[in-house]
Amino acid sequence: MITSKPEVKNLFCIFNFIINKYPESQLISCETKKKQRWRYALTKIAKNKITILANYFSELNSLLDSLENYSLCKKHYNNVVARDSFINQLKKANNLIFLDEESKRKRLKLSDNDNDKLQAYCNFEIQVSLSDPEYENKINELTHLNKQLLSEINELKHLNKQLLSENEILKKKLDSRFANQEDHIEAIIDIAKKE
Repeated sequence: MITSKPEVKNLFCIFNFIINKYPESQLISCETKKKQRWRYALTKIAKNKITILANYFSELNSLLDSLENYSLCKKHYNNVVARDSFINQLKKANNLIFLDEESKRKRLKLSDNDNDKLQAYCNFEIQVSLSDPEYENKINELTHLNKQLLSEINELKHLNKQLLSENEILKKKLDSRFANQEDHIEAIIDIAKKE
């Protein structure tokens, strides 16, 4: 027997029960106009938004595996799925108040047995957040060494410019040495005397 997918307008809007259970959520009511457009809750974008909202409405977690049985009315699609305004509003308020009582107890429960775990967690946080003096010393040494190397590089650049300038002067002297015939004859006489 082949079962066909139910028509989307015959499915229950997934956000309808949240409106009834959490009127303080400020989620708008479903739109039930006769000629409105309904969408499946199983689409990729709808599923992503519903997954995000499950952080604020824990009941949605149990529905994530059965999204094919739910739809989205036009108002909820436009205000929750197509736009991020409702999710941003929840993020700003950091509303965890919409979690069911069991989830609240799991988050807030701290028994005597958990005190040791909490203490270990706190110690871990302290260890991670404290700076390592040896590491700080190495950073300072490397910074100092880096400054020293940059200074030496600048000094070598200056010396290189100076040597290039002197080399250029010597080239000009050599080129101008035999500029005329008299200088050439004098140079030959000097060489002959030295021999």
